[in-house]
Amino acid sequence: MSTLAAVTALNDTLSVATALSGIIKAAQEAGREVTQEELDAARNAAIAAASEARAAADKS
Repeated sequence: MSTLAAVTALNDTLSVATALSGIIKAAQEAGREVTQEELDAARNAAIAAASEARAAADKS
């Protein structure tokens, strides 16, 4: 994997994590707790996005 591909994959992963963090923060600011199911779904989405970014980086 090239350095550029690795940085791109990391950036994609961080973007997903930032978006998920925003979702959680918005829910909490709306006065409700985030459920375990929502946290699990967010975690799984982040893992899937990271895997896709890694696969794309490996192809370059």
